[in-house]
Amino acid sequence: MVVKPLEGIRVADFSWVAAGPISTKYLAILGAEVIKIESSRRPDTLRRLGNTAHPTVNYSKRGCTLNITEPKGIDLAKDIIKKRDVVIDNFAYGVMDRLGLGYEALREIKPDIIVVSAAGLGKTGPHKEHVAFGMLVESYSGLHGITGYEGGPPRDLGSPWSDPLNGCYLTLAMLAALKHHKCTGEGQYIEFSMAEVVSAQLPEAILDYTVHGNVWEPRGNIEEGASPHNCYPCLGEDKWVAIAVTTEDEWSRFCVAIGNPEWCHDEQFADRYRRFQHRQELDRLVGEWTVHRTSQEVMEILQAEN
Repeated sequence: MVVKPLEGIRVADFSWVAAGPISTKYLAILGAEVIKIESSRRPDTLRRLGNTAHPTVNYSKRGCTLNITEPKGIDLAKDIIKKRDVVIDNFAYGVMDRLGLGYEALREIKPDIIVVSAAGLGKTGPHKEHVAFGMLVESYSGLHGITGYEGGPPRDLGSPWSDPLNGCYLTLAMLAALKHHKCTGEGQYIEFSMAEVVSAQLPEAILDYTVHGNVWEPRGNIEEGASPHNCYPCLGEDKWVAIAVTTEDEWSRFCVAIGNPEWCHDEQFADRYRRFQHRQELDRLVGEWTVHRTSQEVMEILQAEN
């Protein structure tokens, strides 16, 4: 019989919507016993929507509803927590403390408890009291400011990208805390900011601003220093192909694959730096080559040189 790595670990999951439940879903998949605790007066938003999102992020868990605005509900919550190793919430700043379920209160009933408290903008700092969901977090962190076509307005990513990302980071945080507990017997409090996680995915933009004062704007499909690196039109209605050339060897093979037209030997495309500096012109020329071929043909031609 296969023993899962987190069998024997118990988790009280007060989190709701997406990021928190995604992280505890991963713990449940790894064998932890997760009990999702919902408010009987205000069920999880995803449950109220009535679509498939709620079961998608909450399978493999137990569940219960409590009225945690009443003393009896709080007592029941504490009884559950006494037998847990980890407690996680992603409520707004101060909610768990006002309910009497903050870290210091929980340490009194279980000294080695691991408490993870997540929020869009964290639980410390000047914006700690602001409620933030995925799209706001992505905008606040700067992600939307560099997403979109060159010269165009900021755009979102078309899906709540920050939620699964933060779900992964929350899982790693809890696994690290469980490892520490196994080695030392100590619990701990983890204050988690979703915006910090998203900001950490933008190191180039942040470093460029920090060092040079450059504020990045929407960049389309730009990869710094790489060209051609874009989506190009192909034969047919709304047909496209993605081409990425990042090294001198790839450029040489790309030129061979497309038959070495004269612009492959143009001085303005002689090296990676110059190709990037003249990327708009290079994109135009590559597009003139792809537009006369189907996306399948372009893919087969280029992969033959791969």
